[in-house]
Amino acid sequence: MAFMKRVVWWVACLIVGGGVSMVGCGNDDAAPGSPMSNGTTATNNGTSTGGTGGTTGGTTASNTTTPTSNTTTGCMPVEEICDEADNDCDGRVDEGLTSSDVNNCGACGQVCERTNASTVCQAGACILVACEEGFVNADNNPDNGCERSACEPTNAGVEACDEVDNDCDGEVDEDFGVGESLNHCLGCNTPCDLDNASAVCGAGACLVDACDEGWLDEDEQPENGCEAEVCMPTNGGVEGCDGVDNDCDGEVDEDFDFTSPLTCGSCTLQCEIEHGVAGCDAGICTFEGCDDGWFDLNDDLETDGCEYLCEATDRADEEITCDGQDNDCDGEIDEGSGDGVPCMLGDTLEGTLECDAEGGLSCRANPTDEEFVDLCGAVAGVLTAEGGPYRINCNEVLVEGGTELVVEQGAEIYSGFAAPVTVVVQGELTSMGATWTGVTLRVQTSRGGATLLGDTLVTNSGGQVLINIPDASQTAVVAEDVTLDGAGRPGTGIVVQGAGVPQGAFSWSGGSVRGLTVGVQHEASGALELDGVVVEEVRTGFALEGAAALVVSDAIVRNASGADAVGFDLSGLDGAPDVTLQNVTFEQRSRDAAIKLDPDWLGVVTLSEIAVGGDELPGVHLVGDLDELDELVLAPLGGALSAFVPVGTVTVVEAATLRGDDAVSLRGVGDSLLRVNGALELTDTSLDDVAVEVEATGSATLDGVTMTLTGLRAVACLVTVQGSGELELLDATLLGQQDSGGVCIEAVDEAPFLTGTRIENFGQGVVARNLGARAPLSDMTLHDNALGILVQGLTAPLVFNNTFSSSADQQIVALRFDVGANPGGQVSSNTFDLDIGDLAYHIDPDNLATDGGTVFGPNTWADRQPESILMSGRQTSEEVSLYAITELDPLDEPFLTVQIPDNVEVSAGTRLLIAPQDFQIWTLQGLRAAPGETYLQVRGELEIEGQGVIVSDLPILFEANSTGSISRTTLISNRADLAMVEIADAAPIIGGEGSVSACSFTGSNTRDGTGVRISASRPMCVDGAICPFIAENQFRNLAIGIDVASGDFRGVNDFDDANPNEDTVPINVRRQ
Repeated sequence: MAFMKRVVWWVACLIVGGGVSMVGCGNDDAAPGSPMSNGTTATNNGTSTGGTGGTTGGTTASNTTTPTSNTTTGCMPVEEICDEADNDCDGRVDEGLTSSDVNNCGACGQVCERTNASTVCQAGACILVACEEGFVNADNNPDNGCERSACEPTNAGVEACDEVDNDCDGEVDEDFGVGESLNHCLGCNTPCDLDNASAVCGAGACLVDACDEGWLDEDEQPENGCEAEVCMPTNGGVEGCDGVDNDCDGEVDEDFDFTSPLTCGSCTLQCEIEHGVAGCDAGICTFEGCDDGWFDLNDDLETDGCEYLCEATDRADEEITCDGQDNDCDGEIDEGSGDGVPCMLGDTLEGTLECDAEGGLSCRANPTDEEFVDLCGAVAGVLTAEGGPYRINCNEVLVEGGTELVVEQGAEIYSGFAAPVTVVVQGELTSMGATWTGVTLRVQTSRGGATLLGDTLVTNSGGQVLINIPDASQTAVVAEDVTLDGAGRPGTGIVVQGAGVPQGAFSWSGGSVRGLTVGVQHEASGALELDGVVVEEVRTGFALEGAAALVVSDAIVRNASGADAVGFDLSGLDGAPDVTLQNVTFEQRSRDAAIKLDPDWLGVVTLSEIAVGGDELPGVHLVGDLDELDELVLAPLGGALSAFVPVGTVTVVEAATLRGDDAVSLRGVGDSLLRVNGALELTDTSLDDVAVEVEATGSATLDGVTMTLTGLRAVACLVTVQGSGELELLDATLLGQQDSGGVCIEAVDEAPFLTGTRIENFGQGVVARNLGARAPLSDMTLHDNALGILVQGLTAPLVFNNTFSSSADQQIVALRFDVGANPGGQVSSNTFDLDIGDLAYHIDPDNLATDGGTVFGPNTWADRQPESILMSGRQTSEEVSLYAITELDPLDEPFLTVQIPDNVEVSAGTRLLIAPQDFQIWTLQGLRAAPGETYLQVRGELEIEGQGVIVSDLPILFEANSTGSISRTTLISNRADLAMVEIADAAPIIGGEGSVSACSFTGSNTRDGTGVRISASRPMCVDGAICPFIAENQFRNLAIGIDVASGDFRGVNDFDDANPNEDTVPINVRRQ
């Protein structure tokens, strides 16, 4: 309509004026009150506010000049359209119509579009903005668009028939002959299955190949197969119960009764109940009753029917007392009669009620002493126990001084209670091959002594001690071939206490200890001597406390099941242990401890001829700190025990040195940590699940070591150095897991040497906090770490000569910075061998400070420089330029995407410049589109200049007192929670020519977004000088072009009003 008005106006002026310009021939679109003269008129092709201009000299401030005829050339002016002609007679062809219109991009009718991609037209060039979901620009050639689907191999990369390109070769289900083969004729795994026929597949349809015998395809409809049956007599023409019309009379199984238990509902169901009667009801087997004399007592008719034959001759509803019959046929005889109940004959003799021959109950005496002997009280003189069994029916049997208890071979002595009883030996006990069950032998006083030859002692309840020696200095115990058996219950074999054990006072040879919590608990001073003992499935074989001493020879410690076990626990000793182990074999698991002791006593224990049986190597568990030795060199104990296990934190104190080489290994349990305040020197040593922490006074040299996390635990840092601590990690290998960190460097005075070190598969390979600006992080290989190096602090270090690499589909970030203003530092001479989807840098805005920023490059890229980086954080440097991150010539690497995972803030007093060089295309991409997430927050100054800038899903928020401009920029957004540009109370600051100008604003297909939103709390547009200049912008696919909550703006914009197909911005300007 606006165009028609212009034509009518021109014709009118031509007729009336006769080629002479006339006052008053204006444009109906002009704002009310706009003066017009000399054939020139003020018009709006957008929305203009901020007052009207005056007219002087016959010329008016305008956005569009109404054309006049050219009498010289004879050109008849009309509105310029894209047709390669000078329609408006201004001497130019198609001006302004081919620079940004995707339908006329670079030339009329030349549509800007790319396969599977969104595009924009900039300066007449067709630019690929983003691939559609599911497609990628695999060959990096924007001209052919996103030519390949974003295929990820499935089914282990082996093609399956599932309508998916499993092997990513661009073909789907190519190996299965879909539509051609019988098994996949109607689609994947949908075979041809025709009734009564064999089939063939043709062009995706199942066809009848041949009918089965006895069938015809009369209707010639392949979908129902061969539907017509040709009856052929079977079973000699005699009807049988088989679901077939054997006699071809048109009826099936008509001669059979399907209500009969023999054919209940079908030919195949025959109802049977053992010793019972079955019935049939509507095709379900029923129970009609048991045969006479038989009963179903277990309610399991299906398994054994009526399983119980009651043979009682006198049947009754209730049991008859003491007749020896099951009168009520319930499976029990004479129940409830009192038979078996204890009774008393007189005051002292115990008996039991029994049914007698007369059908009554009689109290009968219990078995006599000829069957067992009760032991209780004190032993007088010499008591010889033989045969038995002997029952101790009181808490204690006392063998007083001067008396003797002799137990002969094969005698059995047991507790008469559920709890253990005690035999107190103050005199002499001699036992030869007896079995003691639930009995504790307590040997005490100077006159007490015990000799056990071939005996077996067994617990009867948890917590029992089998042999207790409360004062070892006053007793003598000799044991040969004795077995202490816990029967899997928690208990202790032998407890030795007191002031001391005289030499030879305790000796044990042969025999075994098994199934107990503790085998031997030695709390007395002096030595216990054991020879040829087997300790099997005992949680702790030997536990020593105080000043105890131990001599063990020709022994075996065996653990194959159950909880973690300890062979010899020496951690409870007060001082240096007096322990000798000779010819001891450890048949344990790797998680078990052969010996557990303070690291200071490693060189004190005497071990010789130590052997390890089985396939696993038990460890030497270290408990406590290395604080009494100046130097400890780890070496295999006894020539065989070479795995050392720090239990918890083991500290190498300031004056101590711990050394080790490839002859030993370190293993962790729980939270194993070596804390170094002194010196740690390891060469070619393997460390599994052991963390190392070098503190301010410590130094650690780890040369050629291999440190591994096996999945038993997660650690914040496998190796930590802090303060003035020193670390040399040379030619080392650190193998981690994604929930853990590799090397952590905390505010060190001197950066550690990490030369030749490989750090692999950590969540964070290296974490460097508060390093100096010239501190080096160099000469490492970082592979498959989710984050290779994290730099935190005010300054950035020198990162050089490192190799960053990843396996396929790891999606790693090689280097991340979280720094302060003007951090300095350099990233150069590194090799990046990254997979698609990996990112080289996650930077802080301050890395890009124009004065004192971080220098990036030159680096070596195994494939090519990634086109994307991450950026987040708060800019505190005075000026930051995004161009500082580009390492290559823009002609070689024109594309750069800056992904914004979190908010970026331009602080007050700082300036952020985003201005690509010639031919460069920069994209600022917000990664999270949820309301309130990811935006560019401007509190200082922001300048975006250049046709090569694309801002995608990243709202720009100009806050109070901010300033800046956005020019010739493409803004794209799928978000509706924030406008693409928000100007909050910033109009006096952001004012001036080009504040937001010549930009393209494009929303999503849902058209629910806003281009620019202005909200101000102070007067705006005073004298037109400080009014925000928002002009010459294009707005497309938006609900609102410019939303003025308060304040105002000046300038003319294109809101797609002239679109002949559809106006994509229904509200050009909204003022609230």
